[in-house]
Amino acid sequence: MLRRRLVFRSTAVQSAIAEACLIGVVSGLSAVLLKQSVNWLGSWRVQASEILPAILVLPAFGFFLGLLSGLIIENLAIEATGSGVPQIKGALAQFPILLNLRLALVKLLSSILSMAAGLTLGRQGPTVHIGAALAAQFSRWVPTSPEHRRQMIAAGAGAGLAAGFNAPLAGIMFILEELLQDLSQITLATAILACFIGAVISRLLGGRSLELNLEQVALSNSSFTVPEIPFYLLLGILAGLLGAVFHQGILTSLNFYQRLKLSLPLKIGLAAMICGFVVALLPTDFRNNSGLREFLITGDASWEFTSLAFVAYFILTLVSYGSGAPGGLFHPSLVLGAALGYLVGIGEFHVLLKDHTTTYALAGMGAFFSAVSKVPITAIVIVFEMTTDFNLVLPLMISSVVSYLIANKLAKGSLYQQLLEWRGYSLPASRTEQDLLAGLTASNLMQRRVETLPSQMTLKEAVQAFSNSHHRGFPVVDKGQLVGIITQTDLAEALHRRTQDWGLKTGEGNLAVGKFAPNSLAEILEEAETRGLALAEQNDTFSATENGLQMPTTFGQSPDSHSWWREVTLAQIMTPKPITVKPIDSLSHVLYLLNRYQLSRLPVTEEDKLVGIITRADIIRAEADKLSGETNQVGQATEPSYVVYQTRAPAVGKGRLLVPLATPETAHLLLRLAAAVARDRQYELECLQIITIPRTQHPTQTPVNTVNHRRLLRQAERLGRKWQIPVHTQIRVSHDVAQAILETIEERHISMIFKDWQGEATNSPGYIFSNVIDTLIRQAPCDLVLVKLGHKEDVMADGTIVSSCTLPLAWQRWLIPIAGGPNSRLALQLIPAFTTFANSPHINVAQVFSPSDSEPNITLLQQAASFLNEKLNYRVATIPIRAYSVSEAVINFATSQRCDVIILGASREGLLQQAIHGNIPEAIAKGVDSTVVLVRQAPG
Repeated sequence: MLRRRLVFRSTAVQSAIAEACLIGVVSGLSAVLLKQSVNWLGSWRVQASEILPAILVLPAFGFFLGLLSGLIIENLAIEATGSGVPQIKGALAQFPILLNLRLALVKLLSSILSMAAGLTLGRQGPTVHIGAALAAQFSRWVPTSPEHRRQMIAAGAGAGLAAGFNAPLAGIMFILEELLQDLSQITLATAILACFIGAVISRLLGGRSLELNLEQVALSNSSFTVPEIPFYLLLGILAGLLGAVFHQGILTSLNFYQRLKLSLPLKIGLAAMICGFVVALLPTDFRNNSGLREFLITGDASWEFTSLAFVAYFILTLVSYGSGAPGGLFHPSLVLGAALGYLVGIGEFHVLLKDHTTTYALAGMGAFFSAVSKVPITAIVIVFEMTTDFNLVLPLMISSVVSYLIANKLAKGSLYQQLLEWRGYSLPASRTEQDLLAGLTASNLMQRRVETLPSQMTLKEAVQAFSNSHHRGFPVVDKGQLVGIITQTDLAEALHRRTQDWGLKTGEGNLAVGKFAPNSLAEILEEAETRGLALAEQNDTFSATENGLQMPTTFGQSPDSHSWWREVTLAQIMTPKPITVKPIDSLSHVLYLLNRYQLSRLPVTEEDKLVGIITRADIIRAEADKLSGETNQVGQATEPSYVVYQTRAPAVGKGRLLVPLATPETAHLLLRLAAAVARDRQYELECLQIITIPRTQHPTQTPVNTVNHRRLLRQAERLGRKWQIPVHTQIRVSHDVAQAILETIEERHISMIFKDWQGEATNSPGYIFSNVIDTLIRQAPCDLVLVKLGHKEDVMADGTIVSSCTLPLAWQRWLIPIAGGPNSRLALQLIPAFTTFANSPHINVAQVFSPSDSEPNITLLQQAASFLNEKLNYRVATIPIRAYSVSEAVINFATSQRCDVIILGASREGLLQQAIHGNIPEAIAKGVDSTVVLVRQAPG
């Protein structure tokens, strides 16, 4: 199952293009269906008003169809009210707003009824909403990442606008200007395809040719001269002022209808009846909403008719939209703009004696649209695509930009955003935590230093690599190209299949390993041990020593098992073509892939070249950096460190323990503690000195003096010879201490770090302990032990005073607070090595319980004490403590009992949460004079 999921090769671009094409087709078809249906049903209303008294027919017709439209919305999809653009903006902002096939169908039917009822609303808003809803439904049928779903919804909305206006460029600009503000390749590609196809379908089936509306070009006869500039500026100012009034009027109308306490069907029916009654009193040209705009553009209307049209349409649009009827504001904005521009054109004619009223009407359309929708570029493009007249571009730009600036000054923000807020979904302008995290990409999350394995590595070598590393999986790379991924599960399954053929010999007979499903290589060995297998075989299948189970050197009883173990390569058992991401992919896309396919790691590639890897721990680290305001990521903003001195000892250990040495006064004690742990775990010691230089200097070109640093490293070599521990040394020149340590971990395959933070500031802004310590806790991929030496002084039997920070023999009283996590287990495992120097130490294992807990569960305490009693020859005390504050309880107990050493656990997740609510290890370290040892197990 895991292999089938990993073999999946992402084809996001191809699937997005195919989906965009389909979205364009259905959006175009829905726009044509809406247009033809409104024209057909609306023509009945107009014809009936010519036969019967209009004062009766139009209000009655409007009330009945409006009531029916409201009933459909109220009972099937209440989200279908209004234009739909606010709902789309909310869905793109991840608000729980319904967008699906049912909504699209309800929006289509209810919009046909409401506009046929005579409400002065446009059909373009509903086509935008329908296109977005259909796109959202497609993204549910074919599961995709949240980011991809947002792009498809935006493409559907743009296709709806393009089909509604026969303006594909305007649809694209609307996506970029109002909905997504995203210029990524995939967004542009899907938007262009969906909008183009939607516009083509609309023109083909709407009865027009593929050429843009040449009839309007003949009508416009546009021109532009310098003396006309003041009139276009005046048009922009008037459009901006009246657009701001219209903006506020829409919100006022919505609030007024809300106070009426009527049902939605009655509101829509009442609004349609009012519109029908008013239109019945006006000239007959007002009865055809779709033809009014063209009538104003032709220049045949008088200034009286145009003024009446502007006032009537302005008021009736407010009445219609406030009721909640399905319909858009795009068309009313264009009609109002055409009327306003026509009036300015008449004024210009009386001053300059030039008849360019049609040009002013077209420029007014763009200006008023820009003032209402706050999308000046889209407004310019819509009118230009309607006319294809380049002479209109400058008038449109002047009037649209001026109107936008005026309207935005008087009524700040997008009308659609305020309509969304009116619905209860707030989009604050300030950057929230979600905004900060939304900006993260794979390049911000990934580790650039990746440990890889070659495809020709044998299975035996791979098992050894896994046993020497904390990683549970490795990318498989040949010549820089990612060819696969290998995990412990893959190794376990390979061994599992082989052992099913051979079986494992036990004292009671053969055991079929296939009776259990291992998740890792360790579980095969663990299962064998729990079933009492005789692991010492003549073929050396497994070996049991004083140190426990060891990795197999040959496997099984079959004559060919020995060669199989050495001949099988990773290319035969790895997962080829794993799921990958690109550096530019968003955090939401990364999380989607991790959760969708239950992955622990994601390789980051550029044209199949491995550039990094992302684990769940990396995401936590990146989020912590982002939330704390850190912008510099270790290893990215500075030059790599440079090794200026190194010595090597035989590589015979099971792992390596890194000891960065910084303070000569504490180096000897730190080395002795590290050596004790290294001897206990059969590790080699890697001693590191770091020389920091200013960032203006290059590590490879800066001369440094290493005499004093080498003296400290020779001290470590002498200790290694005395204790018979291999000791490697090196000196690095670096801009950043944490970066140099992380680079050493990666290059030298470090299993554990042993570092003191003596003398480092713990009150650095943005950090819990210090820059270096916090970075290591979050990013170090291995076990981490941090030692803060205390300054307690004890009086010895002979009366001399000794400092417990420099004399391990004085560390007699130990306190280990536990909580049951992996860090507590690591702390307990280190106790036998730490107490090597002590003479009959007194060890207290404590756990803090809430005072409200009447019967605390002390199972963890008992298990910890049992573990230590098996390893040590002296008494271990279990101390349950009742307190509300963990840090205060530990500090009070350590102070009262004069504890010499406190061992604490810390994790990256803990630091992220505790940085906000108070960090327990930091509070304890500051509150006691004892030595504090902070341990953190390797992530994963």
